Amino acid sequence: MSPIDLTVRCMASREDQLWVAVCLDFGLAAQGQTLDQARIQLNEQIRSYVREAFSIDAQHAEVLLSRRAPWPDRLRYHWVKLLSKLKLQALVYREALPLQPAVA
Repeated sequence: MSPIDLTVRCMASREDQLWVAVCLDFGLAAQGQTLDQARIQLNEQIRSYVREAFSIDAQHAEVLLSRRAPWPDRLRYHWVKLLSKLKLQALVYREALPLQPAVA
């Protein structure tokens, strides 16, 4: 993995009474009452997903870590990105992967 691969694209938007956060690069989603709750939940999912990909499913890690969200979600990402630029109750952000150095 190169350093550029250590960041994943995420988005969050308000849907009814909840915030929904989605990781485009792994097809993961989380929700919360607040934006912070949704981001924290998604970050935990990303952390768990990456940890399991490198440990439990190590032989399939490359496939698991190159999984992408379906195209409708990717299209929505660009819509949310536009709303985010207009400051309309949506947010596009990049999240650093929660990696820890390997112990020799």
